[in-house]
Amino acid sequence: MAEKARSLNEELPDVYSLLGAIELLRERYDDAVAAGEKAVALNPNHATNTALLAVFLHNAGRPRDAIRKMKRAMRLSPYYAAWFLEQLGFSYLDADEPDEALAALTEFLKREPTGLHAAHAHIGRAFAFHKLGRVETARAAVRDALDADPTISITQFRQDGMSGGVSNRETGFAILRELGLPE
Repeated sequence: MAEKARSLNEELPDVYSLLGAIELLRERYDDAVAAGEKAVALNPNHATNTALLAVFLHNAGRPRDAIRKMKRAMRLSPYYAAWFLEQLGFSYLDADEPDEALAALTEFLKREPTGLHAAHAHIGRAFAFHKLGRVETARAAVRDALDADPTISITQFRQDGMSGGVSNRETGFAILRELGLPE
């Protein structure tokens, strides 16, 4: 359907964001970034498409570029979606900036304190605390994740394609096990 929409009008920015999301799911990260860049080029003031480009950049292994794009998206929209903060936090983790990650994820949790995404944010906090050498606080963050969504697990993170601020996913899963997240 995205290809059909593009064939009808090649100047629709949202079509390229959709195509980028499809490429992301296919794990074709460079193609996702290219589609996201096209969406933003067609409408540079579209906050959500800019934020989606940040997601594509992060998944393509370019967390610093993702941070810049997400901050721009946040400036473009006076009241941006909470997920912008969650994504920003995980980009900061991958950029090895755990203090900044904690700030973004804590702000996200003020807006969305329960549910699956809140659990993800608590897991992000756990990774940040772990990077800072605060292992007991990291364990507490995992408990907070389970309180926010009791179904959260390593298996669920594996299915969601978690990167969690570590370049090696298996290392991330090992950290989560160490911190008490159930399999």
